[in-house]
Amino acid sequence: MKLLTTALALATLGPEYRFRTTLEAQTGVSPEGKINGPLYFVGRGDPNLSNRKFPFDAKEEFDGPPEKAVIELADQLVAAGVKEISGDIVGDDSYFPRERYPDGWEIDDMVWEYGRSGLRNHH
Repeated sequence: MKLLTTALALATLGPEYRFRTTLEAQTGVSPEGKINGPLYFVGRGDPNLSNRKFPFDAKEEFDGPPEKAVIELADQLVAAGVKEISGDIVGDDSYFPRERYPDGWEIDDMVWEYGRSGLRNHH
């Protein structure tokens, strides 16, 4: 199943596709370096947001600190001249469907291997 999913992703997205996690605001940065309003942390399914090494030889093997991708985003804010954010930092998961697991599944199913991999039809 994973090979078929990977083949479909490559055929649909192409080998050059990169997942993007972005920081977005409704206003620009003021001359004083302030963002008025919330800053949105927009996730789009980046499989390496945790900074784990590929291939996954061990469950907890990281390429530096696990928060490396978030630090890089913060560094980009600083490079853009941001010094202050007057609003909240909001995690935006609107890219993903509202249903967290398939119809007929229970939340407890997600702790089992078949629940995480999606290989078993639980209907």
